Amino acid sequence: MNLLEANAPTAGIGQISYGASITTNYNSPLVDSRTPDIIVAPNVGVVYTGSATKQAEHGGLANEDINMMLLVSNPGVKQNTIYQFVETKQVAPTIIHSSDLTRSSLRVRRF
Repeated sequence: MNLLEANAPTAGIGQISYGASITTNYNSPLVDSRTPDIIVAPNVGVVYTGSATKQAEHGGLANEDINMMLLVSNPGVKQNTIYQFVETKQVAPTIIHSSDLTRSSLRVRRF
């Protein structure tokens, strides 16, 4: 950890999360093997690559990467704006509820 913190300015590191700070957004790495022990978030605009050309990005930990808008459009849905914390696991149930679908009417397509 000391090595990362000492080289943070040179490496473009914006934030280092470990220990208790990880558990504010994720399960404890002590009980969930999928949770990393350390998360290094670069400063905005820093892309780690050896290439001189732009690389594809897959999102990150910046505010605009982890927050998104859900827009539901249906003539039968009453216009409303809700500002509330939600998780991606709530998207499908929201769509089902707003479309008057039932869970059993959905099919899973396996590839």
